[in-house]
Amino acid sequence: MSGPDEPQWELLPDRPEDFFGLEGEYDVLDLKRKYNSFIRKFKPEKFPEEFQKIRAAYESLNDALRYGEPLPSSQNLQFDWSGESEQPDTELRAEFSGSPDTEPAHAPLNEASGRTQKTSLPERLKTESIQSLYEELQQQASKSPFDYYALAVFSDLLPETKGNFAGWILEGLKVHQEESGLFELLKQYFSQEIPLKQLASLLLKTSRIVNSDRFYYSDRFYYLTEKGWDRLIRHAPFKVFRKTLTNCEANLRDHRVDNLLVFYLHILKPGIWKASQKWIDQIFSEIDAHYEELPYWLEREYYLLDLLRQYRQQRETFLQDSAIRATIDRAIRNYSILPESEADLSFLECQLLLVSYEDDLLTEFPKLDKELLNLRILWELIADDVYERVEVYVEFGESEHRESQIQKLADQLFHENYGKRFQNITEIASTSYVLLFLSSVISFFYLIYRLFSSFWMSLLYIVLIALANFLFFVLAALASNWLRDRYYRAGWRFEIMRFFQTCWLPLDEVADELEALNGTMKDDVEYEELDEIASLMRLDPGLFIYVTAQRLLHASH
Repeated sequence: MSGPDEPQWELLPDRPEDFFGLEGEYDVLDLKRKYNSFIRKFKPEKFPEEFQKIRAAYESLNDALRYGEPLPSSQNLQFDWSGESEQPDTELRAEFSGSPDTEPAHAPLNEASGRTQKTSLPERLKTESIQSLYEELQQQASKSPFDYYALAVFSDLLPETKGNFAGWILEGLKVHQEESGLFELLKQYFSQEIPLKQLASLLLKTSRIVNSDRFYYSDRFYYLTEKGWDRLIRHAPFKVFRKTLTNCEANLRDHRVDNLLVFYLHILKPGIWKASQKWIDQIFSEIDAHYEELPYWLEREYYLLDLLRQYRQQRETFLQDSAIRATIDRAIRNYSILPESEADLSFLECQLLLVSYEDDLLTEFPKLDKELLNLRILWELIADDVYERVEVYVEFGESEHRESQIQKLADQLFHENYGKRFQNITEIASTSYVLLFLSSVISFFYLIYRLFSSFWMSLLYIVLIALANFLFFVLAALASNWLRDRYYRAGWRFEIMRFFQTCWLPLDEVADELEALNGTMKDDVEYEELDEIASLMRLDPGLFIYVTAQRLLHASH
């Protein structure tokens, strides 16, 4: 079976399922896991050709799964335009060498059935000009699918008609509505770098043809054109994108809601950074209205987009003319807008900068608030996504070694520097409270003894003693929390940061281990406050960002 260690390249492009080793029932998430396992080995900067093959196979399967389309196979990648029996020879392929990269492997065509002459098109190309053949096919009343394909290729080769490839394919789809070859050609054409003005016009023209329930592909408009919309929203002014989308949707007479949701969630990722807030809220309202129909594998994507929307609303407040915050903002924006491989590289470059800030990064985020909580969750989702694709070298070692590392950290936090000071202060506070409590007990019994001689005065003294104990306990607890928080931000978090420079465990895992050590004994000394330190670690956005950067950089070298 094909796998990242021994890829069977001969399976591409006809058998992408077999290439990824997918069998039986699988979904988008299963495909992504398989894809990531290949990408971790075949990075685009090291293996550009292999990466492009893997990426193309992934996109073809991913698009089909997301939109509920038939899965790509050799049957629908080889266009069988029956009605013509001879295979075209290599000379025809040579003549078509100037056509777009979307030229398919196709079954051949002789001349149209209405023609009396039976010479094949490859033979006629030897003696006749492309211009004359183009004009002849153009005037022909009845055209086969391959006739339209030939017209599309010829139009791209002729200077006066160059750029009309997609126009002829659309004309063919208007006549041959169930022709999968023409449909696949147009889908591939939308994947190219079409000039923006021409792209907007082509999208609108496509919506007029692929628009109703009598058309075999009426439910497939978004599947057909998604790559074109990707280019339009990233490179054209947003008002051009919005106007084109509005006009296209006005032409669509029917579409499945689930396809619409898939498209909107896909286009929102870059759209959040370019669109108006009104448009974003409108699209989210449309998604929310049909949330129950959302496929389960899109729930995480919806959650990520909602966090991006919240971040965009708080972005100006977050930036605060800070270089560190600007670095984080750039990484989030690039992750949303750039193609996947470029976005991953940009995110990793951001981690290099964040690690270099060291103490300044922790100082930049002294405490957690609601705004930073959303940022922490968003950053974690993005980091997890990128981490799945980086080349993983991380070896956490044996559990005993890990436990000894965390034990050493616990000793450092508890016995050294701020830990020792905190212990001394808490011991003094505890001793003071014990002395106060003992004196209160003695006074209490004395007042009980005096109760019979002076009832009301003794009762008043008892209430005052109880109140003093209560107030002292409350103030001591508040002072302890304040002191713990101060020591954490002034010292402990920096010691923990140094620990993560040589240990690449997840932050939450280290916090859990410290929490488990709380209350245990070592050298007749009981560990205390480690559970509180662990809680503060989990709520520390600066430490989380630093630890995430270290883990990603170590994993990707």
